[in-house]
Amino acid sequence: MHPNIVTITSFSPSGHGLTEKGWHILGAFPGDTIKAKMYKEADGILYAEILEIIEPSKHRTLAPTESPFFDANAPWRYLKREQENIEKLNFVKNLFKEIAFIDLTSEIASRAINDKDELNESQKNELLETHYRNKAAYAFMVDTKDNLAFALFTRGIAKSGKIAQTENILVHPMVNKIGKQFLHFFNQKKIDPRVLKYLTLRYSYHTNNVVAQILVTETNRKKLPWKKIELEKLVNQYSELEGIIVSHSEPSVRSSKTTKDFYVVGNIEIIEKILDKEYTYHPSQFFQIYPDAFAKILKDCKRIIADIPNHNEYELLDFFAGIGIIGLHLAGLVQMVHGVEQSPLAGKYARKNARNNGIENYSFTETNVNEALEYIQKKQILVVDPARSGLTKKSLENIIEVQPEYIIYISCNPESQAENYYELKDHYDITWSKAYNLFPKTPHIEHVIFLTKKPTN
Repeated sequence: MHPNIVTITSFSPSGHGLTEKGWHILGAFPGDTIKAKMYKEADGILYAEILEIIEPSKHRTLAPTESPFFDANAPWRYLKREQENIEKLNFVKNLFKEIAFIDLTSEIASRAINDKDELNESQKNELLETHYRNKAAYAFMVDTKDNLAFALFTRGIAKSGKIAQTENILVHPMVNKIGKQFLHFFNQKKIDPRVLKYLTLRYSYHTNNVVAQILVTETNRKKLPWKKIELEKLVNQYSELEGIIVSHSEPSVRSSKTTKDFYVVGNIEIIEKILDKEYTYHPSQFFQIYPDAFAKILKDCKRIIADIPNHNEYELLDFFAGIGIIGLHLAGLVQMVHGVEQSPLAGKYARKNARNNGIENYSFTETNVNEALEYIQKKQILVVDPARSGLTKKSLENIIEVQPEYIIYISCNPESQAENYYELKDHYDITWSKAYNLFPKTPHIEHVIFLTKKPTN
């Protein structure tokens, strides 16, 4: 198809700029006039790429003059902060537009910036929106100079594949620093990129250090292209590198799921502090990527429960509990907390975190939520924080059948959350709602709704 001059009118839920023709263009913002060319149709959606920014939107901080016209890691990198908040808030409101009385607000959580830091106001604002992620998972490729490089999978352009990644503006600077050291080490060893699947780096704001997990496709430890002592030297050389775990992961599976661990160097347990509690977790586990921002959600959940009459008489059921962050933070307000999570090691670390924080009214079951639906009771506060796909049909059916009195639904995907709510709305009212910008410079947003069981006639 020939290039067209188009104007971007709005955003799609995926964060693509939309034209009147319905083209989805990543990196284009409402108000942009651009030259674009359609490159594919998938599931009825037309995708186009930017060839030239003719007239930039007033909402931009920068209009690149040559390709690439956007950052694949941070598609909204050049969108002004105020407009990002407006777009995300409108997105959530449109999903829940039937709930006209709900007051939805959007917040940017502030990362801790020392007032003594020698930064001007513009630099401080930039730090609030970037370098917040405490995790990076790097894939690999060979660059044009035959060196091993971190791979960035291209999006929003006709030419799909990998390009070399130099620096990710969303991850903490310490992660970028340690990542470069590993890349230098791998290149010194002239390691075949087919042996390496991912390098996952996890940063702790609390301890200011990094733990690494190297996922390899090799199944035989003796055939690994380095010796354990060489990784020990790496840990000793960089004080910010706390530990390394080397694990096997199936090359045919895109996820970072491991089949076995080969060995550990140093200390691989990560300790992070959120509000007044410390949490320990394994580098293979899920943890909130922006702890300071998630603390705002925990504070609000605590206020919600504190307003429930006789809240200390209720049990709290924490579905998709991870390593226990939400349930443990709320344990002081209720009679008992029971966490459920299926991921490996979840039970071990949730119970450890309960002990370390002196919380005794806590129990845990390591299983799939669908296999633990019998824990749902009528006199109960149910907390759910599912994956992007939302709640399963089976769990929704069970919730409707039992009808616990209160539900706090935390979601990183308001679309699936809204679909789930409309399944529940005959039995529940939304009595509180808030949107949180936990993922600045991306189209993603976190949304929390508080559901109260409707009175029976």
